[in-house]
Amino acid sequence: MKAKRILSVVLALCLVCGMLSSLAFAAPNDPVEISTAADLLLIGNDLGGNYVLTDNITITEADVQPGGSLYDEQFGAFKPIGLRLYTSADFPEIDPNDFPENYYDPIPFTGTLDGQGYSISGLSIAVISDTSVAACRFLGLFGQNNGTIRNLRITDATYTLTAPSVAASVAYTFYAGGIAARVGASGTIDQCSFDGKITATVPHHTVLIGGVCGDNDGTITDCLNAGELTGLHTSGSGIASHLHVGGICGDNIDNGTISTSFNRGKLTATAISESRGLVGALIGWNYGAVTNCFAAPLLYFPSDGYNECAVRRVGRQHTETNTRILTSEELGAAETYTGFSTDIWTFEANGPSFANHVHVGARAPTLVRPATCTAAGQTAICCVECGAVKPGSETVIDPAGHTPAAEYTVDTPATCTTPG
Repeated sequence: MKAKRILSVVLALCLVCGMLSSLAFAAPNDPVEISTAADLLLIGNDLGGNYVLTDNITITEADVQPGGSLYDEQFGAFKPIGLRLYTSADFPEIDPNDFPENYYDPIPFTGTLDGQGYSISGLSIAVISDTSVAACRFLGLFGQNNGTIRNLRITDATYTLTAPSVAASVAYTFYAGGIAARVGASGTIDQCSFDGKITATVPHHTVLIGGVCGDNDGTITDCLNAGELTGLHTSGSGIASHLHVGGICGDNIDNGTISTSFNRGKLTATAISESRGLVGALIGWNYGAVTNCFAAPLLYFPSDGYNECAVRRVGRQHTETNTRILTSEELGAAETYTGFSTDIWTFEANGPSFANHVHVGARAPTLVRPATCTAAGQTAICCVECGAVKPGSETVIDPAGHTPAAEYTVDTPATCTTPG
C-alpha cells in the first residue's frame, strides 16, 4: 500500500513537472500573429514581444481617420509604434513652464517582427502640428527600433511631417524613415523595403530622412528603397541647419553599418537661407561603415551646389567600400552587385529587387469598359513591388467590340510567389 502511495506521488510530480515544462518552453516563444490593420496596435502593447505577419495587410483611408482602427485620438493620426506622450510630471526637474507642449518621444521596440515577405500597403501617417514642434519629430511605422525587423515590405505609403515655425533659439532634430524613424545601436533591419512618399516640411531645424530610417546606429542589411523622399526648409534662423536625405538613411552614425542595399527612389532636399540641403543617393551623412551598396542614376536633387554622390562624408572616422551611384550600363548587370545573394535578390533592367517576395497581386477586379463600348481597352496587372506585368493582362478588350454584358472585369487576385 505504501509503495502504491509513493508511486502515486511520483507520477503526480512528473505530471506537474511536465505541465510546468510545457508552460516554460512553449508559450513564451510563440509569436503573436499579425494579419489585419488593427493587429498592428498589438505591437505597441508589448514592445519586447515577438510578432509575425501572416498575410498582406491593406490599410484604408478610413483606418487612419477619426473613428478608424488605427487612429489615435490624442495624436490626431496613426501614431508611430512606440511613440509616447510625455508631460512635465515625467520630468520633475524641469520647470513646467519650460516644458514643451505635446512632447512625444519613442520607447524603443526591442522585440522581433518577421514580415515573412508580406506587405503593409496604404499606410498613411500625417504628423502635423500648427503649434508644437515637439509633437511631430518622429515619422515611421516605428518610432525607434532597437530590436529586429525583417522580411517586411511597405508599399503605397504616404508619410507627411509638417512642423510650425518657432523661435530661432529652439533647436530640434526631426527623424523620418520608411520602416523606423530611428534605429538604435542594438537594432537590426534586414530584407525590408519601402515604396511610397515621405515629405518633411519644417523650419530651420535639422531633418534626417531615409527610405529605411532617419538615422541608423545599428545594422541594416539587404534593404531596398523605391520611395520618393523630400525634405524642405521653410525658414532661416541665423544659424546653420541641415537637411540630410538618403535613399537608405539620412544619417549613418558611429556604430551604424549598412550593407548590400539598393536605392532607386527620387531624393530631394530644398534648403534656404543658412540651411544646407545634403543628398546622398544612399546615405545623407555618414559617420559609420557602408559596404556593397548601390543606387540608380539621375535621381538626386540637392540644393546646395554639391555634385551628386552616393554617401556624404563627415570629418571623423567613416568607411565606404564598393558603394556608389551606378551607370545606366551597370544598373541591369548582375555582376555589378557584389555580395548580393541570389537567394534574396533578383536582377532586372532597373536594378535589383527581392527574389522571394509575396505578390500583392491585382488590388481588385478592375472595371475596364461598359459593355456597349467598341474602342480598344488596355490594361496591365503588375506586381506592385517589382513592376513585372502578369502575362495575358496587357490587352483585355478587342478593338472590334464585344458581346453585351453588364460590365467587363479583368483578372482576380494573383497568387504567385515569384516576381511577375
